[in-house]
Amino acid sequence: MTGIEEAATRLGTKPWTAEAIRSELPVLRPLVAADLAWLKRTIEDCFKSGNARRTEDLLCLALLHAEELVLGKIRSWGHFRASRYGYDGAFLMRVLTKVTSRVGGDMTADGLAYLQSIIALTVLSKEAVHVRTRLTATLREKKSIALKSAYAELDLAFQILEMSGRDPTSTDHSIEELGEGLSLLTYLYFECVTVEPYNFGLVDEDGLRSGLYRRMLEDAMLLRQIGEAETLVDAYGYVASASDGRITVRARDERLEQSIRLGYIQFALSSILISQQWRAVHADLPSCGEFVDALRARSSRRWLRLLMHPIPRYALMVPGSPSLREQLSATPFREEVVQVETTAYNMFCKPEELLGLKLKNGLPVEEARQVQRYVDILRTLFWRELGGLHALDEPISMRSRIPVFSREDLKKLLSTCVLPEYVDRVIDALSHSRQREYFFDIQYRPILEVDGRYIVPLNILGMSNVFRNLLQSTETRIQWPNDRDPVQVMLGAALKTAGFRALAPLKTRHEGRELDIDVLAMRGDTLYLFECKNPIHPTGIHELRRSLNYAQDAAGQLDRAAAAFQDKEKRAQLFQRLGWVCPPQLRIRTCVMMGNRMLNGWTVGGHPVRSVREAVRLLETGTVGIFDREYRTWKTRHATKVDLDEFLSEDSFAVQSLRLMESVQRSYQIGKASLTFNTFALDLVKLTFATDSTLPRANLRVPSLRRARHPERTNIRRRPSIRKPPRHYFGVTELATWLGRPARTVRRDANREPLRVPPMAGPHGRRALRWDRAVVRKWFGIESDDAFQRELARKFRDAKAARS
Repeated sequence: MTGIEEAATRLGTKPWTAEAIRSELPVLRPLVAADLAWLKRTIEDCFKSGNARRTEDLLCLALLHAEELVLGKIRSWGHFRASRYGYDGAFLMRVLTKVTSRVGGDMTADGLAYLQSIIALTVLSKEAVHVRTRLTATLREKKSIALKSAYAELDLAFQILEMSGRDPTSTDHSIEELGEGLSLLTYLYFECVTVEPYNFGLVDEDGLRSGLYRRMLEDAMLLRQIGEAETLVDAYGYVASASDGRITVRARDERLEQSIRLGYIQFALSSILISQQWRAVHADLPSCGEFVDALRARSSRRWLRLLMHPIPRYALMVPGSPSLREQLSATPFREEVVQVETTAYNMFCKPEELLGLKLKNGLPVEEARQVQRYVDILRTLFWRELGGLHALDEPISMRSRIPVFSREDLKKLLSTCVLPEYVDRVIDALSHSRQREYFFDIQYRPILEVDGRYIVPLNILGMSNVFRNLLQSTETRIQWPNDRDPVQVMLGAALKTAGFRALAPLKTRHEGRELDIDVLAMRGDTLYLFECKNPIHPTGIHELRRSLNYAQDAAGQLDRAAAAFQDKEKRAQLFQRLGWVCPPQLRIRTCVMMGNRMLNGWTVGGHPVRSVREAVRLLETGTVGIFDREYRTWKTRHATKVDLDEFLSEDSFAVQSLRLMESVQRSYQIGKASLTFNTFALDLVKLTFATDSTLPRANLRVPSLRRARHPERTNIRRRPSIRKPPRHYFGVTELATWLGRPARTVRRDANREPLRVPPMAGPHGRRALRWDRAVVRKWFGIESDDAFQRELARKFRDAKAARS
């Protein structure tokens, strides 16, 4: 058996025939790391040299030998992304078209669909090259003037968003998308500008006034959308198709795309709700603006000075005193406290634990918070002063918008709020430079370093979530006490509260390998195995890949855990260790629990994926919430095995929500071509109406019987054919009030199957519809009046006995 390099040597340098390639397959060994490394280098060299025939031959040999492994590696290497070659996809299209025609009949459907998707994306290459050429030409001509003007344009957009609460961008592009465009512009600047004569001292006022830099941000954003499409095809298994210059990208598994969109929707709604709650709790704290107004009121100094070199602009006379750091540390701002509380909630930790975190480089997160707090004060003070003199978009305001510092000046500025030993690490954590080769996002590292100069867009930095972004960009994990993830702890405690036998975690060995089961529970004849994953909530396609990888890894771990309990000898050993009785017919249910709400309702490797917050809420309160409404999910007054089984089934609330999602399209015009993403949206009104029809409302009280015992007398004569129901019955109007639905809907639902309202009391015929109060109480999980009176009498007797 020989390696693929030896086979290529035997085939020679001349074009390989199909017969020659197939003759080598029987003697090829399975690909090892050395073979893959050689294949990677050789393909890269072929792409650089433009040797199309050699590339075709190598790919045909590799795909016929080990298609799944080779394509998996190529996906991770990114060799088939046109963006890697300056968006010039002509060579890639020619090579892959030939490969599919030569070996497409021997490939699997998935492999062939992948190559066809890459070919479809290359249709965008011609227009993408034009866009890229236009951007690089402007950057080469104006250099840092163009880049600083683009920074000023986006900084203004962030400021307008904060001041007015509305997105100042066009209806086609969000401010986050324009931020991605600026990130790509910065990458292109580093790629095409090597000599910088302007030192970021000037802005292009005519270009800003004409909208040139808004268009540049939008053009760069379009290139980023092409990159997103490539990532979806490579990393997520999406497929692309081309028709008349229109490229459509869609998920092969629609449930995956639905679960991703639902995760973003749930996270956004919950963050808004949590922020509102904490804002009400901390309403007595001053905001940053109120602090600055008080500072201006008690000081008569002038905060702005007009500088004339190299261009007229305003600069802030930075407030500084020995006691300023202590004053800042002792004055919590409302916005800051709300952000800390919300971030801590989303990360399953306490605010003090969040602020006590340290990054991998030893930098405490608290020091980064002090930087953002100080920047908030400076930018608020600056624009309070300048706002009385000039409009936000006046030329002198745009010139003054982006300060530029040397490293020493920036260290001096930040030393006011950061301990001296951490100043350098704070600057490095929040800045991006030419030397850094990893993925760049301006909201992660808002400060740009070029040749020793630091460009600081104050509004972008001030509106970024420093805690979350630093943890995500540095891949820092929280060190929990005793190394116990709070997701495991929460789920295990909720299971025990609901009456399940539970353990979190369980470590053992099976088939010679370590096996770690995060949470396992037992009730009746069913063993539940849970694998918990707690990645930070993603804000983009690149971060989302981590959540997807975690879920796929969890599916593999659950397969191993289920296999261990299916092994009779190992099962007996584990049940003896647990002290649990193994039922004769053991049923095993598995689930991947996600802490960040992503992929909720999806199924990976046969294992359902659910949100741990929904699971804990089901076990503890038996409710789900939509806006300010709560609905009961328990079948009885307490959590049962049936409730958990339904939660893990296709009848769960999460899956039902996915089924209600509607297909929508997100399109971008790129020259004469277009790129369309098929995705999904959730109609919350439709979801509310659907939930109203299937689940009873929670937290509703039964009208007291005492008040209905002696009704007020009336002289209005009632028709004999419509008799008032006896006092121990509900009428349509009362039940409709309880359910929060129109009375006509309740009448219609009374005869439907399955039941959407409580069962009616006996045959009604011509009688008015009525429902027994005891039945309605049981439907809503409320104890009966008799039980309430008996419990009250017992408590009275116990209290009387205690007093005597």
